Amino acid sequence: MMLVILGQVIQTLTTIPLNLSLYQFFSNLLGENMRSKFFPKNHVLYHEGDIGSSMFFINSGKVEVTTKDGFRAELGQGDSVGEGGLLNPDKKRSATIRCLTPVHAIEIGREYFSKYLGSSGSALALGLKEKVNTRKFGRAEFILRQQQNLKDVILKRGEYIFKEGEAADGLYIVEDGIIAVQAQGRTAYSLKPGDMFGLQSLMFDKIRRGSALCANDECQIKKMETSDFEALIQSSPQLKDSIRELCLRREFRRAVVLKRKKSFPQASELREAFNEIDLDGNGELDVNEIRSLLMSSARFLSEENIQQLIQSLDLDASGNISFDEFVSIFGRVQ
Repeated sequence: MMLVILGQVIQTLTTIPLNLSLYQFFSNLLGENMRSKFFPKNHVLYHEGDIGSSMFFINSGKVEVTTKDGFRAELGQGDSVGEGGLLNPDKKRSATIRCLTPVHAIEIGREYFSKYLGSSGSALALGLKEKVNTRKFGRAEFILRQQQNLKDVILKRGEYIFKEGEAADGLYIVEDGIIAVQAQGRTAYSLKPGDMFGLQSLMFDKIRRGSALCANDECQIKKMETSDFEALIQSSPQLKDSIRELCLRREFRRAVVLKRKKSFPQASELREAFNEIDLDGNGELDVNEIRSLLMSSARFLSEENIQQLIQSLDLDASGNISFDEFVSIFGRVQ
């Protein structure tokens, strides 16, 4: 049983390749510091806003994840909850977790989590922190998808939703098909069902900085008008912050595409792209290098925006962006 749980824990925490050091790390953690917990149906593991003291790996059963701004999801065997409260500086829980069925979970307390995370190598720590960010962005997109008054739009392959330089008139949600978002004719990123696009223009200067077109035989999307979007984010500062951070990351990808005059790199090309941005060749991206990259293509961003982007990319809070951080963020999102 413990070996089964070990495998689930490793898969849940990170998608980095499994190796001996990780096995040793989790074997130590299981043997010394993991606690087996059983919770009845409707038991609340914790509430949104609580101070986080532990995280949980779900071995069996289902839990409901809800937030005050309307997000809801279900998690089950192999999933984890609570790591955000251990990693975020404010230590606060970002959601409420309730058992939909009887649940068997493995609990790790803050003290041991911090101790072993610190000695487990940077890839594991960065993977965990980026997982928390991915969940945050997913929740923001979920809330936007639940809004009313969305308009249906159907396009054929090669048809544009909008083109670079046009005035922004709303945001879009992919229902079916693949949408390619381009910068000067080169693909910055591709979007699948559930993803959103057109956000940057609404958050910043209201001008389309890229083009979006259908990359399938047929694409189905939904449109949210600008007025509805602005009313929503003004009512939820937390949602607004999450969307701004997501938009800044997308502007960074766009800036990389424009600098290299190539589509955004696949995983095998990330080192080459990183080296082109790393102007002094010291193996890290500092604030001046990030600013230089963005000012060549995104002059509408403020200094505050640039600092917010650096904070988002700087997963270990060192002040600079390492190649490992670059891979943790951009190596899994294509």
